[in-house]
Amino acid sequence: MKTTLSRASLSIPKLKSDTQTLPSSINLLFHEAQRSHAHVLKSGIPIPESKIVHLYCNSKAFSDAHQLFDETPQWDLVSATAVIGAFARHGRCKDAIAVFARVLHLGIRPNQFTFGTVIHTCTSLREHDAGKQLHSCAMKMGLQSNVFVGSSVLDHYAKLGSIEEAQRAFEDTHDPNVVSYTTLIFGYLKNERFKDALWIFSSMPERNIVSWNAMIGGCSQTGQNEEAVNLFVEMCREGLRPNQSTFPCVFTAAANIGALGMGKSFHAHAIKHLIQSQCVC
Repeated sequence: MKTTLSRASLSIPKLKSDTQTLPSSINLLFHEAQRSHAHVLKSGIPIPESKIVHLYCNSKAFSDAHQLFDETPQWDLVSATAVIGAFARHGRCKDAIAVFARVLHLGIRPNQFTFGTVIHTCTSLREHDAGKQLHSCAMKMGLQSNVFVGSSVLDHYAKLGSIEEAQRAFEDTHDPNVVSYTTLIFGYLKNERFKDALWIFSSMPERNIVSWNAMIGGCSQTGQNEEAVNLFVEMCREGLRPNQSTFPCVFTAAANIGALGMGKSFHAHAIKHLIQSQCVC
């Protein structure tokens, strides 16, 4: 969304004392944001406010970013969602939630990306009740079956709620993707429901290295060492390349079952693959 601001509304934030302690590169970004803000206000040309908010966030001037959002009378959904995402990416989860609340106050109807982003911020803050409220809000708007919303809700319950809540969120998700499946696997393994995790894993339409690592690591951590080794061998046979997160788990599994020769073989495998990865980079 673009609006035109008059000179009468000119309000350029002063340099905050906390920015003075930041690295010089961050201060340069802050001054760039101020110059951009001043230029468009003085000239009266149309400006995407979300871009200025991004500049302030990148320069760690979060209070200025929040103030600009609060003082802008009109926002559209795309710009407001971009602002929520900017705060979330910089770890300003409470700011992201506050902006979402203002979006509702302004009568803007959130979409799947708005809900997905703000639910993730609740998970980061470990605000289980707030996440449940957002889930209810998404349900009222008929968005709970969207894979982006569903995966965010699933992740929230898997980490903070009960595995039953996570399972219901998964079942409500239309066409769950590899992220949805892997998140539920993590939830099952966290609750030591190994058979359920293995069943979900085996029913996945596609698997990536993250889902394989989740199963291999989960087996290793729960004492299912032979299963961890077998999964690693199966993964390699299917042509997936292990990464640096795969090998520590399989080393531990081999050590726990006293398979010295197998451990040496895995070690040689690790050296080969990691060297190849470095060469590709």
